[in-house]
Amino acid sequence: MERVISANPLDDFKIEVEFSDGTHGVVSMKDRLFGLVFEPLKDPIFFARLTIDEFGVICWPNGADIAPDALYEKLKGANYREKKSNFKNTGKKKFGSMVKENQDGYGKKD
Repeated sequence: MERVISANPLDDFKIEVEFSDGTHGVVSMKDRLFGLVFEPLKDPIFFARLTIDEFGVICWPNGADIAPDALYEKLKGANYREKKSNFKNTGKKKFGSMVKENQDGYGKKD
């Protein structure tokens, strides 16, 4: 399983994400913000407080998290569609700041 190494919260509940194998892109979380644990993430300021834990999982202070494998599969499908349609992403940020995993030897492949 690939790990998330970088995550950047964007406007409209999107996350710019990069995985340990170099796969990267933007994933919308808008359709996943339901249920008790995800309800607080509907606040854009709280949504922007995402972090990456030691296992490469995107998580929030209230305990909400997103499985990296589900994001990876969603992103792989989005990248395929993007290539087919030549979609251009502006990557404009609105909330939060970029989170980058500490890469000092952790998770590096020889």
